[in-house]
Amino acid sequence: MTSHALDKVDLSPFLRAAAAAMRAGGVAGSADMARRLEAHADARSSAHLRDGHAGKLPALAHLATTLVATGHLPCIDLVAPIAHRLDWTEGDFVMPESFRGRYAFVTLVGEGAAIPDSEIYFGLYLQSPDTFYPSHWHAAEEIYTVLSGTALWQRGKDAFAPKPPGSQILHLTYEPHAMDTKAEPLLAMWSWTGEIHGDTYEIET
Repeated sequence: MTSHALDKVDLSPFLRAAAAAMRAGGVAGSADMARRLEAHADARSSAHLRDGHAGKLPALAHLATTLVATGHLPCIDLVAPIAHRLDWTEGDFVMPESFRGRYAFVTLVGEGAAIPDSEIYFGLYLQSPDTFYPSHWHAAEEIYTVLSGTALWQRGKDAFAPKPPGSQILHLTYEPHAMDTKAEPLLAMWSWTGEIHGDTYEIET
């Protein structure tokens, strides 16, 4: 453990900027999520910073690229200095072999997260270049807000469509969705509301 392992950082400036980006997206539920994030910002919520993730999670090799990419949303600049030291993980989902090591996420708000909340989850998602995230679904309603990178997104049986930074994508309860990156890595904010508890996540294999 390094001397930095217990450092804490005030996340309220980023949460406020994230809330503004959520409101700007305009999909159903985004205004409510923005309000919840602002409430946590008002409480001056903070997170512990960790070291060592970059060597353990292959996808994090692409994080620096997403933080400085042309056209990224301004709220990235508020999290960029500490992004590598957030509590990134691949979770414990069973993933297809082709997708393992190609993604990482951090939960900033929610049960067991740096900022406790029993009603929502909110965090960041990173996907490596040239990576296909197969169709998957879950009970929670989900909103993605693209911060950096233009990936192809699919909802249900719709055709894949490019979503540049600033795009917001709503996935309804149990609605299949998939993401496909090309040359650029993807960095996005994600949030869950509704039925966020229980093991309802499934993915095509």
